[in-house]
Amino acid sequence: MKKLLQSILAILLLPLISVAQFGTWTLLPNAPETPDRFDDIYFVTDSTGWAVNSQGKIYKTTDAGSNWNLQFTANVYFRSVEFLNADTGFAGTLDGKFFKTTNGGNLWYNFEDSLPLQVDGICGMSHVGNTIYACGIWSTPAYVLKSVDAGTTWSVINLSAYAGAAVDCWFLSEDTGFVSGSSALYGDGVILKTTNGGATWAIKKTVDPGNYVWKLDFLNHQLGYASVEDFLPQNPSTFLKTTDGGETWEQQIVCPENIDMEGLGFLNDTLGWCGGWSTGMWETKNGGLNWNYVDVGSNFNRFFRVNHQLMYGAGKEIYKYQLEGFPTSLSHTPVTSAMPHTLFPVLPNPFSKSITMKFMLDRTTRVVIEVYGSSGMVYQQKLGFVNEGMHEQQLDLSKLAAGEYFLVLKTNERFLSQQISCQR
Repeated sequence: MKKLLQSILAILLLPLISVAQFGTWTLLPNAPETPDRFDDIYFVTDSTGWAVNSQGKIYKTTDAGSNWNLQFTANVYFRSVEFLNADTGFAGTLDGKFFKTTNGGNLWYNFEDSLPLQVDGICGMSHVGNTIYACGIWSTPAYVLKSVDAGTTWSVINLSAYAGAAVDCWFLSEDTGFVSGSSALYGDGVILKTTNGGATWAIKKTVDPGNYVWKLDFLNHQLGYASVEDFLPQNPSTFLKTTDGGETWEQQIVCPENIDMEGLGFLNDTLGWCGGWSTGMWETKNGGLNWNYVDVGSNFNRFFRVNHQLMYGAGKEIYKYQLEGFPTSLSHTPVTSAMPHTLFPVLPNPFSKSITMKFMLDRTTRVVIEVYGSSGMVYQQKLGFVNEGMHEQQLDLSKLAAGEYFLVLKTNERFLSQQISCQR
């Protein structure tokens, strides 16, 4: 009788488990509209983010996309946006102009004249700490701009020996990263990798002529994806996947039709989406083995993962995906090389008395929060064992003197840190 009741209960719970595995895409009702598309979107927390479009507009939200404020308008085509923290951000254009803000977007200024080389445009950006990379351009030539001081000074890396065009970049550390685009022949999709901060590069993948490798997306230091935009209408739509840190890439089919794919993003190792210029989304629930059409939006160029429960999609409109529960598929398709936990940028930074820190734990673990100055540890808070999920912690740092510090989130699995600044 007990086993019978357990079986009946399991059957009754199946629909609930299925619902908890996945969420839904929601069109943000108050999001701005554009006749073309929002080429890029970037969030520094689950609620604060920016979106840029081809009409030269930059919008900001502070309530997770419920409302948007037009911050800036210029006669440019904004292709990319990246923020180091809640204050310092960059917006790249296809017009050679490069914009920066140091106050959360309240003021943007063009600093192209201070660059060591006049560039044609910035298509993609990626940062780790205060080191930021910006690459371009889709139409040739291929180059990378690099700054190790939060965008104060820049150097130029010439990629002409490896690529004819650069579309996107993704860095796993200050030194190790990737650039996608087309090869030096300008027509074969290519992925480049560097392990020394751009001093040298190696070609890790080339794709048949008639395409770009367009967007990059890494879930951790081993598992990554890339979309392939194919120029030839008779070819199927494909994407690339690596499970060894970008050393090798496998090309897989999304669908037999050419959807002019550009945007691609994964929420976890099973759930992901891609989209083309005129089509809706294609969705996978098994890591890319199979894809199904989802009638949501169009013109997707960027999917931005805030954490493993929240994703935004930028296309003709702006959409939001909220996972209703961690998918149970993770239990039988684990990513053994996954880098656990996430520490989000603290607010405010710089600070005067206190900060708010947010972090996501992939599993229940022991947590200790510490702050270090030039003389050593100046603050410690032991939280004991903390359950998996999103957490917010207020830190009273009013006793600290003005200066630079490092906030460290220590767990059983790894230590995460970021620089914070105290100003009096």
